[in-house]
Amino acid sequence: MDDAFLQDILIGIYKQMRIQQEMLSKTGLEIAALSTVLQSSPQFREMYEKAYADLEHGPTAETLAASLKAIDASIAGLRTGGRKQGKEN
Repeated sequence: MDDAFLQDILIGIYKQMRIQQEMLSKTGLEIAALSTVLQSSPQFREMYEKAYADLEHGPTAETLAASLKAIDASIAGLRTGGRKQGKEN
């Protein structure tokens, strides 16, 4: 493979990692803020727990689970494909 091609792939991977890290950081801040609010109000805590349970068992959770399965299948396919070509993983 061409060095420029590999460099482009690595740059793409790092860009995706940066996007994911940014999302994780923002999510962490949102969780911290939400935790503060939940500790201050039993009413908010009850509303949050109900909304979370609804989301956890609804279409949002199903979509997330399907996305994770697709990613896992892609990784497995890449690993299997690499072994078939005699490459070590």
